[in-house]
Amino acid sequence: MLSQTPDSLLTKSQLVKKIAIYTIAKEYTFIDGEKWYTTATVDDFEKEGLPEDYYHYYLKGIEELNSNADYSPLGIQEVYDNFIQDLENQLEKLSEDI
Repeated sequence: MLSQTPDSLLTKSQLVKKIAIYTIAKEYTFIDGEKWYTTATVDDFEKEGLPEDYYHYYLKGIEELNSNADYSPLGIQEVYDNFIQDLENQLEKLSEDI
């Protein structure tokens, strides 16, 4: 998957997809109480030119975050804040690479 490949080895098309995924994650992922949620839909992914399987992979990631939340030494708000900050940093870096 794109997240496991170094950016330097990605094609421009793959970098654009990675930016789209990170943008969706940043805009549509949130926490409420002690759980992670998303308002993203398959249509949101398709509008960005991403296949439906990326959406299902994203949902699986949300499920894994919720499954592992109890094991984090950090509070959910801190984990979420770090997640958003990391996405912003990655988006800035990827934008420079294009």
